[in-house]
Amino acid sequence: MKNKFATWVNFVILIVIAMNLTIISPLLESIRQSFSLSISQSGLIFTAYSVGFLIFVLIGGVIADRFGKKPVLLSALSAYTLLLFALPYSAGFSALCIIMFLLGGFGGIVEGMTMAAVSDLNPQNSGFYVNLSQVFFGVGAIVGPILAGLVVSSGLSWRVCYIGLGILSICLTAALVICKIPKAVSDRGFSPADLKYCLKDVRFLLVCVCMLLYTGSEVGGWGWLCTLLKQKYSFGASMSSIAVAVFWGGMTIGRLICGSLTLRFKTRDLIIFLSVGSAVVTALSCFISSNVAIWAIIACMGLTYSSQYPLLVSFGDSHSSVPSGTSFATMMGSGGVGSMIIPYLMGVIGSASTMSAAMLLPAVMLLLIGVIFIAYMKEPKTGKPSEIRKPA
Repeated sequence: MKNKFATWVNFVILIVIAMNLTIISPLLESIRQSFSLSISQSGLIFTAYSVGFLIFVLIGGVIADRFGKKPVLLSALSAYTLLLFALPYSAGFSALCIIMFLLGGFGGIVEGMTMAAVSDLNPQNSGFYVNLSQVFFGVGAIVGPILAGLVVSSGLSWRVCYIGLGILSICLTAALVICKIPKAVSDRGFSPADLKYCLKDVRFLLVCVCMLLYTGSEVGGWGWLCTLLKQKYSFGASMSSIAVAVFWGGMTIGRLICGSLTLRFKTRDLIIFLSVGSAVVTALSCFISSNVAIWAIIACMGLTYSSQYPLLVSFGDSHSSVPSGTSFATMMGSGGVGSMIIPYLMGVIGSASTMSAAMLLPAVMLLLIGVIFIAYMKEPKTGKPSEIRKPA
């Protein structure tokens, strides 16, 4: 692996991003008590983070293609570090929401630029390394809640978690300064003509649709999993939390397996297999009534959901007519839209019916991804379209 140090720095950055994202859930009750919030008010913390992510990630991609990924990544990570230290000292709920909005925004830029940088650092096997980067994201998603739970259960303040992440982020910022991140062959800076090509590139737009469908289904799938288990299987809080950990464990293992498979099979074929498989096991979660069998279903959900995100990103980047920073940001922004829409619709369905019925929505959305790839997608013969056909 060329540029080994820089690649590993980017992997660890993703661990921090994932930890910050997933510790919100176990710390939410402590944060709510600190600011005397109602349940509905505390829910706005997630909204602020998601809106910031969606807005900033799109802007960050365009800026990166103009000024380079490393300057943008370094600036965003520096701002992210300062915000991690500022959050514990929020003066009130409004300040907390503003900081969460900015954390989501700069975190989105860091995540998008990190994945793009990993791809640029390893151009010969970009699909493998982008997928591997999400393995590290999964590690952070598992470790974060566990450590946060230990902090809270030991009687320490929730603020300790953010200070700890801030210290780790300082170290990563310093390491990033000495990293060399090469400029992708196709990166030539963003121009208005890129937007026209992007809108005409039907395959890339369809990948963005698939990103919307997948990300919304994933967030809805594991986000509402605890509610489903409590309603249908009478799981307690601790068992439900373990079930979510099993899901993320399956995600991480699946990404490790798929990382090896990308070296032997076409990305398109893997996406079709995973999307159809995830649709089937998600649908089964609606009908299985055995408390034993549901554990197998949850593990299989994690395994089949696992690499769809990084594989879609890798496939979409190879079909993009625009520089990689913009293409990564556009796909991640599409995913952000999905995470705001599909989980909400699942909540509406769950309120009107049951969570079992609501889980059918992501099953249908995931199946649609497979249909789109079977009907419309083909692997590129050589290189990126942007390397072959550039806007005039």
